[in-house]
Amino acid sequence: MFFKESVILCDKVAVVHTDKDKEEMDIILISTVRFRNKYLKPVSKGFLKKYPEALEEYIKVKKINPEESYYFQVIKRGALKKYMLLDVIYKNCVRAIYTSSAIENIKIAREQIEL
Repeated sequence: MFFKESVILCDKVAVVHTDKDKEEMDIILISTVRFRNKYLKPVSKGFLKKYPEALEEYIKVKKINPEESYYFQVIKRGALKKYMLLDVIYKNCVRAIYTSSAIENIKIAREQIEL
């Protein structure tokens, strides 16, 4: 169950990544703005070491806009409801780059692949 509420501006989401799978899946969002979201933290070296697949996409995005500041949020709670959230993010955040693990989990959410 999601107890905390945060604002996600879909136009500002740059990278969507997922880590782990099934109930333990984490959704990682990298955004360019911190508007009304206290859960967004600046991208740091520790974050980049922990999520190497997200690092690859972050480097690509950072090369395009080197002067932009980036923030990340990790969504850990919600068990299997995160698949529904991931599908909503995919439908609405059309400018974002999705890592291969995020795409696999989106396919699971849309029941294109068995869980």
